[in-house]
Amino acid sequence: MLKIKVKVGKVTNLSDARYCAGMGVDMLGFSVGPGHRSMDTKKYKEITEWVSGPDFVLEWDGATIPGDFADIIQPYNAGFVQIDARLLKDVPDLPVHLIVTLDANDWRPLRETILSNRNRITYVVLTNADNSPLDRQLINEIGLEFPLLVGYGISENGLDALSDLPIAGISLEGTDESSPGLKDYSRLSEILERLEI
Repeated sequence: MLKIKVKVGKVTNLSDARYCAGMGVDMLGFSVGPGHRSMDTKKYKEITEWVSGPDFVLEWDGATIPGDFADIIQPYNAGFVQIDARLLKDVPDLPVHLIVTLDANDWRPLRETILSNRNRITYVVLTNADNSPLDRQLINEIGLEFPLLVGYGISENGLDALSDLPIAGISLEGTDESSPGLKDYSRLSEILERLEI
């Protein structure tokens, strides 16, 4: 069991999925959409049928929300869909939980749109394209409005800096296998082992 909620996104293989599930990760994310890392329903089901415990998240990697968005995600049968905050106004009402990815630089321009959709949003994942240090003031501000998963500036030694902030948890990313079954879990394991109760 982990001290805080942990989501691991961009999962591409069964090794990552099973390792994370075994470590008590709460959510596993899989890229879907027009992007090159997109996972088709066949591979998604091959992986998720072997994993129990975590909730599954479809991470939309498209630059727009197509008109048939609900039909695209339906066959995956996931409990969560994650979209970029800039696309929020185009997302139809869905019978799943919505996670919004928000770059730290977009909070001010998108604040009103995000707040006006508060009842639709289950989590906000805060990222930072600039790889700037953690902005404690911004994390406080967003964390008081939404259940917040911090998705940048996280290291084994930096976890203590998050302990007094109003966050629900953290968001990490999986990595590709060097070959089937061969993985280096050092970065994930350092963080997850530190969070074990």
